[in-house]
Amino acid sequence: MRVDPITELKDIKNIKRLLDDNPRNKIIFVMGVNSGLRVQDLLQLRIGDVKNAEIADRVILREVLRGFPWVIGLRPVWDRGPSHRRKSRWRS
Repeated sequence: MRVDPITELKDIKNIKRLLDDNPRNKIIFVMGVNSGLRVQDLLQLRIGDVKNAEIADRVILREVLRGFPWVIGLRPVWDRGPSHRRKSRWRS
């Protein structure tokens, strides 16, 4: 089966909106879109890998298909608050 990439920004935004009720699936989708990694590679991540991560920490994943290592840099997740000002979700 052939799978084509999602190329329209409006489609990506719609999918993210549909996944608002499921944070796990939403973060997997966002990481996949931003990194280009396959779902089978992203499912290796565990909560402990990122739970206490600091800005600029890195996570190393190994591709299931080819064994190629990927280094993913972590950064704050920004979203719009009630006042529409951007704020970070990082907690210390």
